[in-house]
Amino acid sequence: MAPEPWPVALFRRSVLKQRKLAEITSLLGPTDGRRCLDLGSDNGVISLMLRRRGGRWASADLTEEAVASIRELVASDVHVVCGDRLPFRDGEFDCVAVVDMMEHVADDRAFLAEL
Repeated sequence: MAPEPWPVALFRRSVLKQRKLAEITSLLGPTDGRRCLDLGSDNGVISLMLRRRGGRWASADLTEEAVASIRELVASDVHVVCGDRLPFRDGEFDCVAVVDMMEHVADDRAFLAEL
């Protein structure tokens, strides 16, 4: 049996990360049958846990390094956000979770308008 990826092992030990996921999922509600986007994916572990709940998920973050980390856990449908433009069609998602990302966006008003 392969060892658990380090972000998952850290998640299992972190009450804070588990509480963060619980808050996100309570706000999102059921995701089965929905197209969802996770922005600011916390090294990929939050994306992985959200995908395990159901639905069709995409993940995106601001840097290639963050995207590479997310891809290691979820493999597909992971994208880089460039500036205040999202790499998706308008109306593509039923719900969007933005986690630990807004403080890293240069123009939060433009980014929120894009959302």
